[in-house]
Amino acid sequence: MPIMLPVVFLGGAIAAGVSYLQEKDLPVPFVKPRTKLIVYLGNELRPEADPEDRFVERVNLRYQKFFQERIDPLLGASRQHDLAELAPTTQLLERPDGYINRRLGYSVIAIFFAIAGSLSLPSFLVVSVAVGLYANNDLYFQGTRNLLKGKPDHLTTAMLAMVTSWIGGFWIANSLASLLYYTGEKLAAVSENRARQRMIDVFGQIPRTARVILEGEEIEISVSALKEGDVVIVRAGQIIPVDGEITQGMASIDQHMLTGESQPVEKEVGAGVFASTLLLSGEILITITRTGTETVASQIVEVLNNTANFQFEMVNRGKRIANAWALPTILIGLAGGLVGGIRSLVALWNVDVGSQIMITAPISLLNFLDKASANGILVKDGRSLELLKLVDTVVFDKTGTLTEERPTVAAVHSFSEFSSDAILQIAAAAESHQSHPIAHAILHATKERGLEFPAVEKTDVELGYGLRVMLEGHEILVGSQRFMAMSDVELPIDLEDLLTQTAELGHSMVFVAVDAQLIGAIELQPTVRPEAYTVIANLQERGIKTVIISGDQEAPTRKLAHQLGIDEYFANTLPENKAQLVEMLQSQGRKVCFVGDGINDSIALRKADVSVSIHGATTIAVDTAQIVLMSKNLEKLPYLFELSHTFNRNARVGTLIATVPAFILIGGVFILNLGVYASIAFWNIGLVAGMLVAMSPSLSNTEQDKQQALPQNSRVALGE
Repeated sequence: MPIMLPVVFLGGAIAAGVSYLQEKDLPVPFVKPRTKLIVYLGNELRPEADPEDRFVERVNLRYQKFFQERIDPLLGASRQHDLAELAPTTQLLERPDGYINRRLGYSVIAIFFAIAGSLSLPSFLVVSVAVGLYANNDLYFQGTRNLLKGKPDHLTTAMLAMVTSWIGGFWIANSLASLLYYTGEKLAAVSENRARQRMIDVFGQIPRTARVILEGEEIEISVSALKEGDVVIVRAGQIIPVDGEITQGMASIDQHMLTGESQPVEKEVGAGVFASTLLLSGEILITITRTGTETVASQIVEVLNNTANFQFEMVNRGKRIANAWALPTILIGLAGGLVGGIRSLVALWNVDVGSQIMITAPISLLNFLDKASANGILVKDGRSLELLKLVDTVVFDKTGTLTEERPTVAAVHSFSEFSSDAILQIAAAAESHQSHPIAHAILHATKERGLEFPAVEKTDVELGYGLRVMLEGHEILVGSQRFMAMSDVELPIDLEDLLTQTAELGHSMVFVAVDAQLIGAIELQPTVRPEAYTVIANLQERGIKTVIISGDQEAPTRKLAHQLGIDEYFANTLPENKAQLVEMLQSQGRKVCFVGDGINDSIALRKADVSVSIHGATTIAVDTAQIVLMSKNLEKLPYLFELSHTFNRNARVGTLIATVPAFILIGGVFILNLGVYASIAFWNIGLVAGMLVAMSPSLSNTEQDKQQALPQNSRVALGE
């Protein structure tokens, strides 16, 4: 048809002229400058907006608002509401998907003029081509540049498909392909926003106002005005707005949104509380320690946003696949053109594998991060979900990981007329103001026995050895064997046998003396985490080897390994040598996941292929692990491996869905003489199927998720 080449040439000239004006920062009527990101306050433009841009900005503002208010809700994306929740004073009307909204508009215009031109007004085809070229100008120019450099990529194949479809007279098909492509991009943006918002909702639901005690009166102020040291009052059914410490009252708090704990936690004076957790019952006064971006919830949201680096890597993977297909696609298209003419050529050049992966892969990742966060697992580096599938060895740090920080009182030995209860009472009185694990163990045992203890008069801490306190006129010493020797306390002759026996069991001894006379000793044993048994068994069922690394002596480490059924152990390991052991295992060809407490094991965590910390929310800002189990126990570790398995299976299925339709289409063009519209249909069927696969984590409801569901009263209180 003689009109085709002039129409394409003229339309291209118009599009090139518009792009040139934009490159020179010259105003183009009805076209939004592509280099600017305009932020609106309310419905007003920023004062800094150039006067000549105001008309264009007004048009864009109304168009974007139309999309937000009319189109986005149809797609299940109430972006305006979401943004208001995050930043109530600012509306970002020129959002990242604002670019997509405009391209959708251009595609609709191009279709309208293509239909009109095809029916009776050929001159309208010039407008259709110009709008179509402008809507895809970045793709067109970059694809042409890469072709001229002799390095064709997925942009080149897209450009060739676009140009040849016009030359072949497929005006409507070209514009329709553009519309469907940007519709897919829009759905991807909506899905990504929804997944991000769910993660933010898990960790970042903060009320707008708080009740503060000021000069004895209760007043309501904005949360943004709170500062460290203020006292906030929170009542049943309210979300705690800050991190702080309870200074008055008792409460039952649902921390599921932050830590993944399925059961409410009872807290009293002196306990720490976190922003975004829900007060189920009671009333408390909280002295603020952190507000705003310094809260644990805000730090977690920031960590989740930082997973974007891996999203870009997944997009790049799609680009690499598409680029690898570029030259074969060009050659296959040329072969198809020789066999079936330009119709077959255009159909084959519309085969675009990588763009589907570029759209769907990041959505899949975000949905799996969302699923992890809903179950109390904070994935700080998305790559770890991919790498976990390769792990064949899990290395556990013993203390604080397989065992709890607080030991348990195994026995109380008396060397005098004092009973075991009396020895415990005296030791508890001395330790009553201490916060270390040994003190907690003694105080817990005293409480379990229902014993009370008097208040001490004076406490002197001998750092690293023990305590020296005055109690009812008597000097009380509580501490190690060395501390007793330093204080001239005589030890029984037969004590060596007892110390040997306890050392073989991996137990330790805390001695108690009154007025320089030894009255007894408290035997402490490590407290094995109750979930450790099932976790180890689950890993071994998966064919994963388990290893303990411990700084303890050989006997207790060997005992724990045997008790839990662990495959290997390394005892007497200094903290700085843990990383060397990880490297040794890796040198044997193993893929290692190191599970530690997040801070003391920082070097080993960084050396491992995947690192998991159970240290919890309070140290999230300094935790070096790639993954943090927020509930501070090992319970979620098997679920993490299962999640990784599902994530990698999802990625494989997504890649398969992106490639299979392409092979079907190629065969169909050569064998069944399929055309351009079949090519467009196959591509979009693949895209829709890929999106469904990517969204499947949020659509499914596993048994684990059901167990982690919020109580009904929590959901009501959160306004769901």
